[in-house]
Amino acid sequence: MNPYNEKEFLSDKLSIVDVKAKDGQERIYQIEIQLTNHSHLPARIIYNWSDIYSQQLKSNQDYGELKPTYAIWLLAENLITDDNEYVHHYKVRDEQGKTFIQHGGIWLLELNKFDANRIESEDQRWLQFFKVGEQLNDGLYRTG
Repeated sequence: MNPYNEKEFLSDKLSIVDVKAKDGQERIYQIEIQLTNHSHLPARIIYNWSDIYSQQLKSNQDYGELKPTYAIWLLAENLITDDNEYVHHYKVRDEQGKTFIQHGGIWLLELNKFDANRIESEDQRWLQFFKVGEQLNDGLYRTG
């Protein structure tokens, strides 16, 4: 998809994402690679997700036509500093953890925290690739 999140008005902020795609069920995916963090990165993450989500509808379209929108951020630097988890998944929930709507979410993958000596899942294989891919050889990715 077009990586530009179109502006409705001239005064609107233009945002550009690294990758924007749709799958066969019309779900939308935004993928960002962020090499350095800045103080307002959490606000940018929410803004970009909500911008892509809200642009789905045109005038006179029903809210029931909205499709889930997923934002996946690969972060080279740590953003969440109060734990050692390298995968964070955020959804729209209330304070008790009850999901308000199943319309996607935001995944933060903090590569700096990922240090798997043994790859046990496809997710970890991808994280290893993004973290040290230039140092790996083809033999590590062959299956069978």
